[in-house]
Amino acid sequence: MMTHTRGFEKLGFDLSKVNSRGQTTCPFCSPNRRKSHEKCAKINMSTGVYTCFHCGTSGRVDSNEWLESNGEKIILPKISIPKQKEKKEVILTGEDMHPLTDEAIKYLMGRGFTEEYLRTTSNIHSMDYYGRQAVCYATYDKGVLKARKRRTIDGPKRFHHEGSTDVPFNYSDINYLEPIFITEGEPDTLSMDMIGMQVWGLPVGAQEPVSEDTSIAGKVKSIMNRGLETHPLVYVLLDPDPAGYYTSKKIVKDYLPNARNLTQHLNVSSNMDLNKLLQMGKLFDCLKYLIDKT
Repeated sequence: MMTHTRGFEKLGFDLSKVNSRGQTTCPFCSPNRRKSHEKCAKINMSTGVYTCFHCGTSGRVDSNEWLESNGEKIILPKISIPKQKEKKEVILTGEDMHPLTDEAIKYLMGRGFTEEYLRTTSNIHSMDYYGRQAVCYATYDKGVLKARKRRTIDGPKRFHHEGSTDVPFNYSDINYLEPIFITEGEPDTLSMDMIGMQVWGLPVGAQEPVSEDTSIAGKVKSIMNRGLETHPLVYVLLDPDPAGYYTSKKIVKDYLPNARNLTQHLNVSSNMDLNKLLQMGKLFDCLKYLIDKT
């Protein structure tokens, strides 16, 4: 049987991860994804064809690569150039977003939010998710809907994100007279917003350590370009888990040297996030404690 082992390896495919259905990670997009271990690509060892169902990269190993046949190595003519699907900007109208239902308000109040806050904030809506009720966290840029994330409120938890990942959640013009916090997760961001803090949510959340940090760079550059690099008092406060620790350190070290890393003072064994602290009525005291430590 003839296989394109060497060709796939040269393109960067990790053949040790290929399962029985020919699925493996994608060398073109997996290193930059939060779900870096997801087997989103499919390869055919016999034909040399490969396709990634996440980034759209596809091609065929049939050029300048080694084709193995019964232990003999044969060089074939040209390789096809990987093709990537052109990414089109998603235009969101918000026509299917509605004011929070009583069920959604009850669900969010169970997470520590007050009814007054829920009825006045413009960042949370109700929305359908394949026949199930969901809350929708909306991201705006100067009044234009740029992204949204749905989260079901009944039954098994389901998420769905669509739109831009370049705009911070809860984005607004910076007040340079007040400190600004960078956090992750919509409930955590809104928890801090409810107690009066100036806060932006990191697009798509923290990032696990990977060989390349282009995903972190993209997220941070998107908020640096909005004035963070000149703010005198920026605090980074992400979840106390490996992704949170890694991303916080990376942000402060490489992209926002003026920022202060509060995540490093959190106890990873506590499994505590900002929204849980809000539910316990301890969020403000925790923030004060962390700021005093820095």
